Amino acid sequence: SRSAGEQIPHPTKPVTALVALRGVGAATASALLAVLAPSVFPFFDEAVAAQVPQLGPVAWTNGYYAKYAAALRERSAQLSVASGRECTPVMVERALWATRRVARA
Repeated sequence: SRSAGEQIPHPTKPVTALVALRGVGAATASALLAVLAPSVFPFFDEAVAAQVPQLGPVAWTNGYYAKYAAALRERSAQLSVASGRECTPVMVERALWATRRVARA
């Protein structure tokens, strides 16, 4: 895990380093990285991924997570420019998660 931390802010290398550990998948890796670097890594959530149309069906792979994280980073950058305030990928992930929860209520 130290190696993963040293590779931040690279968008994929830290995930790859963590997934190499036994029992760690892309979602678990994203949970740790979202805490360490919320400006780069959103938590990998199925309900959020389902709201990003260009991603297609959810796949619990590094490649899918890389596309998911890139989409949320892109959206956070757009929102940051539009609002004039920092918006991180984690903030976008949480907003999409909350939107999904409210829609289901």
